[in-house]
Amino acid sequence: MSVKILGGMAKGSSLKVADNDLLRPTAVVLKRKLFDTYQDLENFIFLDLCAGAGTMGLEAWSRGVSRVFLVEKDFSIFKTLQANVQLMNVKYPVAVKERPIWAVKSEVVRWLAQYRDEVYLKLSVIDQQNHIIFFDPPYKMTELYKKVIEEQMLDGNWFLGRLWIEAESSNQREVASKIGRLQEKEEKVITCGDRYIFLANFSS
Repeated sequence: MSVKILGGMAKGSSLKVADNDLLRPTAVVLKRKLFDTYQDLENFIFLDLCAGAGTMGLEAWSRGVSRVFLVEKDFSIFKTLQANVQLMNVKYPVAVKERPIWAVKSEVVRWLAQYRDEVYLKLSVIDQQNHIIFFDPPYKMTELYKKVIEEQMLDGNWFLGRLWIEAESSNQREVASKIGRLQEKEEKVITCGDRYIFLANFSS
């Protein structure tokens, strides 16, 4: 199975998607709606948590973000992610050197805490605001919404960027209970069929 990049420098490039029950790539229509809403991604830093095959992070990279971190802990899925990053390295070596793509094999809660302490908090306010975190945990791991959003993102008011959360409509009530404190930061909700992406802006 493969998924094509929809826009930007790498438009049309086919990304591998592993045949794995944990993976649920963002629907094409939903992805198109999202990136039609945010077309200018230059100077943004994109963190794709629970990245899977990296399709969202690499779409963002293709559309101009300055750095991408793709975080995935499952070993078999991570191998597919590495192959997709290598494809970008082979096809666009100069661009990848200028706008790096990092594939990180790690548990997301631990990695985000480390990134916050060692990288994020040392950046300028502008660079902190120019962060986008995309978060789409596996369907059956809804406890990650609480661990990442409530226990990390909303703890200490340290994050000043944008948070994009994807979820299934069937999970909406459970997810909403985890992100309830984000309602005041809501920027937009993009829907397609039984999937939606909740967009929050922490800089406002």
